[in-house]
Amino acid sequence: MDLQRLLHDPPLPEHEERRLASAARCGDVAARDELVRASLRLVALRVRAMGFTGHDADDAFQVGALALMAAVARYDPTRRARLATFAWPWITHALVGLRASRREVLVEVVPDRAGEEPYEPDARLAALVAHVVQADAVILLSDVAGLYDGPPERGDARLIEEVVSPADLESVAIGGVGAAGVGLGGMTSKVQAARIAASAGIPTLVAAT
Repeated sequence: MDLQRLLHDPPLPEHEERRLASAARCGDVAARDELVRASLRLVALRVRAMGFTGHDADDAFQVGALALMAAVARYDPTRRARLATFAWPWITHALVGLRASRREVLVEVVPDRAGEEPYEPDARLAALVAHVVQADAVILLSDVAGLYDGPPERGDARLIEEVVSPADLESVAIGGVGAAGVGLGGMTSKVQAARIAASAGIPTLVAAT
């Protein structure tokens, strides 16, 4: 996404914003999408103001755009507030959450090989989206029945049915890299995702496919 171009996009006139928002509230999907597209400059402004750069700026824009979509879905133009005023806290909250999660949660990545980009587990992205839209729950599918206190293939490994606090994981050995020396997420990323979701009060269920 070209943030610089978006920063120079003119804001929607109030009457046009109100028209699109009113149509969107009546179920006009095209009007809703047009309102989101015309308001993406709000996300670009917040991303720049918070100092995101490079790949972080791209990720922040995606998270902020999701927050904008959530705000547009709840925006009521009859209350006389402009969309920018209504959506700004949504976007800010989402970006603050993104920054906090990256500071506090270690993300498992593929080691840099031949210029490859780091791999970011889908579980973590799912948790970030859930955080933004305030989902009721996050469900992560795995090839094992759930979270164990050690490698599942070990005969004495015990299934942990519920984790209430980080203290429940203090004695748990959660695997990292695989046999090839590369970590592609696995249970480590699912636990990281659960921590992100839990920070927003969202429960996470790990289930077998």
